[in-house]
Amino acid sequence: MPFSIPRLWSSTWAAFRRPSVESPVASSVSAETGRIRIAVPTVCLFEVAQLEERGSIRLRTSFDEWCDAIEGDAALLLLPLERRHVIEARALPTLRDPFDRLIAGSAIALGVPLISPDPQIAGSGRLQVVW
Repeated sequence: MPFSIPRLWSSTWAAFRRPSVESPVASSVSAETGRIRIAVPTVCLFEVAQLEERGSIRLRTSFDEWCDAIEGDAALLLLPLERRHVIEARALPTLRDPFDRLIAGSAIALGVPLISPDPQIAGSGRLQVVW
């Protein structure tokens, strides 16, 4: 089954399937989940945790329940961080955010598109970005 990697508009995108994060794109993306499997790098979970702690996003459930929902969703594939993902992330020095680098590096290492609205990631020229 083909898959792609969401960035954390990306990880929060994964939350859109189970409306646990407020988002204007929730309804437009959910129709696609039946056709592809979305890979969610584990580092995205920590990014969501930090965004919630800072008040940048609001989960409708506890963080643990949100993680359980991600793990239990057949349309999502939780990916561990691997050395090859870090190697690819190191080759993206123009991306200053460490989460952006790790998530983009994961997509590059796996040879899959990244779901992201971030023009800086798209401008890296090293990976296909879909939004």
